[in-house]
Amino acid sequence: MGLAHAREPKPTSMERPAGERKSVGVVGAGPAGLTAAFFLRRLGHDVTVYEATKEPGGLMRWGLPEYRLVRKELERDIRRLEGRTSDGLFHGTPQETLTRLRAPLDQPAAG
Repeated sequence: MGLAHAREPKPTSMERPAGERKSVGVVGAGPAGLTAAFFLRRLGHDVTVYEATKEPGGLMRWGLPEYRLVRKELERDIRRLEGRTSDGLFHGTPQETLTRLRAPLDQPAAG
């Protein structure tokens, strides 16, 4: 109920000059990882979220029943975040995630 009826402010995004922009990898697309990705992107950094399961959301998706958190609202928020990340969400096995994380990143972050 709460998020669906809240007035959504337009999130502002800081544009950073190329020299100040960092490439950040966030491991885990649960509540903490998605929040970190949202705010890092909002600060103007390039963000890639790495997730081992097929669908992001973590505890919000797998631990809460439908009547507690409407899946449509969760999907809407995740789609909005995917549109704001540089490389979107990467889904793969933990080994694939580690391999991708070895690519040059300025700052990895665990979610």
